[in-house]
Amino acid sequence: MKHKVIIPVTVDRDELMNSVMGSVWERWDWWVMLKFADGCDWKTYPSNPHLPYVKVGITDPDDPDEQAFIAKTLSVQDIVIAVGEVLTSHPWIRWDDMDACYGDVVMQTAMLGKVVYG
Repeated sequence: MKHKVIIPVTVDRDELMNSVMGSVWERWDWWVMLKFADGCDWKTYPSNPHLPYVKVGITDPDDPDEQAFIAKTLSVQDIVIAVGEVLTSHPWIRWDDMDACYGDVVMQTAMLGKVVYG
């Protein structure tokens, strides 16, 4: 039996967020909206990680016609929590070198609490 331990790790916020937001995760068809809060963009974040950062929309997985979507405003902290959840369940993913697939997994986790698409 393997025993797991939690190791707290401190990483640079900008490097982490650049890795996620710069991964081109929004290229998949299920992403239907990406709108940054005023003064923010994919490399500019609010000074407080709990403030609104980006509003994203994803196709509603409960809509069989795939016409409806769910929109949610995420903070940097919401995305950081999702990164932690994803890295815990997928330890082979590197936080500092995400591609579109892994960035998508993080953002679906932040939006829906799980991966539905892909």
